[in-house]
Amino acid sequence: MSSKRDIIVFGEDWAAHPSSSQHLIKKLVEHDSKRKIIWVNSIGLRRPKFNLSDIKRLAVKLFRGVSSVFFSGLFSKSLSSTGETQTNDTDKHSRVNAAENLIVRSLLTLPAPQSRLGKKIAAALLRQQFYFILKKYKLQRPIVWTSLPTASEFFNRDLGLPIVYYCGDDFSALAGVDHKTAQLHEKNIAKHSSLIITASDKLKHKFCSDKTKLLTHGVDYELFAKQKSRSPLLPNNGKPTIGFYGSLSEWIDTELISKTAKLRPDWNFLLIGNSDIELKELHKIDNIFVLGAQDHHTLCHFSQHWQASLLPFKDNKQIRSCNPLKLKEYLAAGQPVISTPFPALNEYKSHVFEVNNAEQLSCLLEAMQQAQQQKQKKALEIKQARQQSVQHESWSSKAFALDQWLLQL
Repeated sequence: MSSKRDIIVFGEDWAAHPSSSQHLIKKLVEHDSKRKIIWVNSIGLRRPKFNLSDIKRLAVKLFRGVSSVFFSGLFSKSLSSTGETQTNDTDKHSRVNAAENLIVRSLLTLPAPQSRLGKKIAAALLRQQFYFILKKYKLQRPIVWTSLPTASEFFNRDLGLPIVYYCGDDFSALAGVDHKTAQLHEKNIAKHSSLIITASDKLKHKFCSDKTKLLTHGVDYELFAKQKSRSPLLPNNGKPTIGFYGSLSEWIDTELISKTAKLRPDWNFLLIGNSDIELKELHKIDNIFVLGAQDHHTLCHFSQHWQASLLPFKDNKQIRSCNPLKLKEYLAAGQPVISTPFPALNEYKSHVFEVNNAEQLSCLLEAMQQAQQQKQKKALEIKQARQQSVQHESWSSKAFALDQWLLQL
């Protein structure tokens, strides 16, 4: 019998993007094939707005929630003429192909309710579906894990189970979040948690030290360090390329990018990722290339072959608390990393070039190009030093440390 504990995870939508929670949970599954993990898709961090994007997202989540609820058998007694519970573990919104003991569910609830009645309805819906999951999947010594503070209303009553709150972002500053509501929920979830895990030291100091632990992000080192072929989507015009991948959101310094691109027309600027900000001005600049989001496992085919990796962050509350996954992925890829300053960078300052403005970035790119032309003898040594700085920061090692904490609950 496994000594590990089954886990119910309240997280963002599974496979929507490679989050730290998903990396950790995948490794926990690999560590113990007998452990069952139920992943509950996002229940929302804000109330939907009346726009096309939110309406589409709400419709999809509603469809998945209703499908998951009814076709999984939650209300099957009222649907079955025989009175027997009908279940279907193969519905497309429940099972994850990666592992038989990793199951994804979409629950029916209200996204980030603010009224007292709305909160009661949301909590009641979640509790009913939660207890059904416990019974259906016969979970052993389960732990509840949440990376979303909006699940807090559900935890107002004593579940009789350990609760882990994984805080990977500063929700009081995160873009696209109802900050006031998120802060109230986070305060509540922290109160009821047996263990709080934070992704950065700055976030750790927000919570009670007696039950809070720091677990910085890991990296899929083999994926990003092992030599890969060059992506055909990289610009092929003879110019060096500086690249960024990730969400193109309001915390990205687009002015820094546009100014530098104009100062350095001899460089390509490649941006990879979904955008929720206006990029019209960037599209006007000939040496800026904007791609949509690419599958996570293909990003190494870009970052190993462009000439520099970029972290062009604005200085704001969210960035000062962040610990971006791509920093370690960039370092593992081995190419020079250029970044604007933020606290999580401090540990890797000897392996990262820091810039504060477009002029500094432009001068750095010019110097890098000259150094490349001179074919410095130490280039390989410097590349290996970057890679070695994160070689022992694997997601597997992070999950091992996490597992030890979970066993103590």
